[in-house]
This record gives sequence, structure tokens and C-alpha cells, in this order.
Amino acid sequence: ITSPLVFRGYTTTENDGGKGGIDGDGSYSIINDTTLDYVTFWDMHLHNTGANKILALDLGCSLIFCEFENCTATRSIDLGAGANEFTRVIGCHFHNMAHAGSMMRTGLGIVWGCYFDLTTSTGNGSGLECGQAGTQAHFNIFKMDTTGARGIRTWNRSAFVGNSFYNSVAGTLEAIEVRQDDTLVMNNVIEGWSGVGGSPIVINSGADNNTILNNAYYNCTSGVDDNGSANHLEDNNLLGASPFNDPGNDDFTITDDALLKAAALMKTIPGLGTTNYLDMGAIQRLESAGGPANATRLLKGTLVN
Repeated sequence: ITSPLVFRGYTTTENDGGKGGIDGDGSYSIINDTTLDYVTFWDMHLHNTGANKILALDLGCSLIFCEFENCTATRSIDLGAGANEFTRVIGCHFHNMAHAGSMMRTGLGIVWGCYFDLTTSTGNGSGLECGQAGTQAHFNIFKMDTTGARGIRTWNRSAFVGNSFYNSVAGTLEAIEVRQDDTLVMNNVIEGWSGVGGSPIVINSGADNNTILNNAYYNCTSGVDDNGSANHLEDNNLLGASPFNDPGNDDFTITDDALLKAAALMKTIPGLGTTNYLDMGAIQRLESAGGPANATRLLKGTLVN
């Protein structure tokens, strides 16, 4: 294979919502070449690779509106984690994977508006593992039903803003593990790490100068667990009830809790005479668009039903 290379799926024309499929026949990776740069998968369904990684790629690769499933590798997808290499993962769905390590490992780059469904997976591990500095993971959903599962394992000089985490069992680890320095964790909503040792956010020993700001959590054994030094913790709030309307049926819109509404940015946008809300977590409600509340939900950039 030579690059740059684009795999684009559609039914009859581009952007018609159709997806192209590549099946690994239970024993083959789709691509496993960590020297291969500038490969894009767009509107694709990649699956059934058995114990082999679905993808292992290098510099400048992108996954856009793709679905990934049926893989038992320790890391199902490995993108640019060997060096500081920019990757883009936008609007993707990950499910039905064994995740002893992670569903996806990435380095420098952005992960935006994705759904990591660990409930159909087996084993412990993480949805997203950051292998190098500079990961930006915003407005993603992490759903799980495993006591030893995490949502995100961070690296340094990274930011994690507006994500939603839900565990339907008593998690014993944490939704977010801060492993290194100079990381921002802000406006995330977390529920369900209520087992022995469970915590919404853990800062590891030796992880310093991190900012943990304005996160909300419910049904967790403890609050933010800071084992590092010189970290800035502010306005991380314990909720009195579940923050999500119906997470068991994938409705991650938030409730009317005042801590969750109007929390992420300014209430009033300059130049407008009305108060505008940006909810915490991954899903944005459109309350004043002339229709019923929650009639349309915005996955911070992608409309969902």
C-alpha cells in the first residue's frame, strides 16, 4: 500500500450516509503498518479481525464517521502513538471489542464526537488510551458495564473537555486517569464508579501541574483523587442524582440539574440579547429553537436523533 490514500464509503453518492465495509475474515488486520502515513477512512465499517488489530497506522491519519467492531486484540486501533504525529478521529463508533489494553490508542491529535461502547466488549481496559502528548478529546461518550474499565488514560500536555462517562456497574478504577503533567480536564460528566476504590478522576503520583475544573459526578466512591502535586482543582461537584436522562438506552442528554446547565461557557453570547446555554457533557440540548425541549440533540457538532 502506498499513501496518501482515502477509503470513502457511500451507497450511490458521497455523503449519502452509506458505509463501505471491509471484513478481516476473523484473522486479518485491515491495515497493520506503523510506517504508513496519511491514510483516511471515511464512512467505513471495519470489523471482524479476530486477535489482530483492526488498524495500526502512523502520521497524519484520519478516521471520520466510521464504525469499528469485532476485534479481540489488546489494542484494537493504534494511531500514531509511537511519536508526536497528528491524527483525527471524528464521529466514530467503537463497540464489540476485547479491551485488555484499550479500544484505541492515539498520540498527538483530536478525538471528537465519538461513542466508545464498552458494554458489548469483554475484559478490562480503556476506551481511549493516549500514547503521546497533545491529545485533544472532546464531546465523546464512554459507556461501560465492567468494574475494571476506564474511559480515558491521559498523557501530558493534553485536554479533555465535555465528555460523558457512564458505568452501569460499580466501577473500581476511574473514568479518567491523569498519568502525566500539564493536562486540562474540564466540564466532564461522570456516573458509576462506586466500587471499592472507584473515583471519577484519579491523578497519579508524579503527575503535576494539571487543571481539573468544573466536572460533575454521581455515584462514585470518592471525589477527585489527587496523588500528584501543584495540581489545580476547582468546582468539581458531587451530584445528588443521575446526570443523564436515560443512559441505559443511550440518551445522554443531561437532566435539569442547575450544576450541569450553562456550565461550560458564558451564559450570554456577546451581541445577542438572550441567555444561551452550553450543557456539560457530550450532548447539547436545543431548548429555545421553537420546538419541544430535547426534540433535537447536538453531539457538539453532529446532530443525533
